Amino acid sequence: MKYIIPRNSLVPDPSFEDILLAGPKFRDEAGNPLGDELALFRGNDITFPRSARLVEGIFYWYNDAALYVPKFASESDQWLNFSKGMAKMGATSILGAGAESILGELPLYLKAGFHTGIEHVLFPEREHAATQLKEIVEALKTKGAVYLPYVQLVDFEYQMIPPKFLRKAEHRFLFTYEKLNGERMTYGISVHSSNPQEGFVAATIRARMGSEFGYLISAIKGEQVNAAQALAAAIEKYRSLYGEKLIEHGAEIITEFQSRYEQELMQKGMTDQRLHATLLERIAPLLPAYRQLPQYDQAVRYLEESAAGRGEEAGKEAFTLGNKDMNLS
Repeated sequence: MKYIIPRNSLVPDPSFEDILLAGPKFRDEAGNPLGDELALFRGNDITFPRSARLVEGIFYWYNDAALYVPKFASESDQWLNFSKGMAKMGATSILGAGAESILGELPLYLKAGFHTGIEHVLFPEREHAATQLKEIVEALKTKGAVYLPYVQLVDFEYQMIPPKFLRKAEHRFLFTYEKLNGERMTYGISVHSSNPQEGFVAATIRARMGSEFGYLISAIKGEQVNAAQALAAAIEKYRSLYGEKLIEHGAEIITEFQSRYEQELMQKGMTDQRLHATLLERIAPLLPAYRQLPQYDQAVRYLEESAAGRGEEAGKEAFTLGNKDMNLS
């Protein structure tokens, strides 16, 4: 079974740093990223010859990409400590919650990656984190780590090899990723499991859709409201009330910012109806291809209903990213 999703040229290529900032979908109780021990193959041969197999490693499902880290590098104290630190800080909801209206999540790298001098007033620890992040990325790259952004997924192939005596069914997946410059790379994974994998297939497609639509929604909103100015106004309000102790009121400042941000959007007529209509205009050239995929088709039909002012509340629950389906066991 093969799925083709054309690359959306309006969505930029996220960097390795962006992906790490977004953080993993799954963590253990200690805050460490959780992953699956899998073999990663490079190339488009779904028979997965030994020559195409990369060094043994662990597949981590991050919020905006899959991350493959060689086993010997996956226990790096620097990387794990950074991951825990980002989890403790959390992602700042700088760009609002518009994506929740159709997808349930905004790409987290857009939130966590909002690095301005203004934000560092609230989160001074991120100054150090940004420097540390560059070192971690270089170390992971040197050791053979690979990051695979969902927004770059353009071709997805699934093949199931029936079970044999004393052997579970083999599930093979090929993923082709495309950068904006047209460069493509194909990777594959193989899993032996008696469980059906339709949920994983659907979750993979929804992950691509979530990153893509989430970015576009944020970009559309950003054309209407200057987020930095809105946040600066919220910070100055609390600075006048609490002086240098304003950092103790970070949650209140963010709430104030979000209120200002959404209010300005409404004043400029950026309702959900208009937002979804604008999103449809942006993705119009790709709609014929999107309609071939059930997950995209469902989302597009909802956007069309919302843009027409009909049933905006209907179907919201259908557009979660399905974290529980990102499981290959």
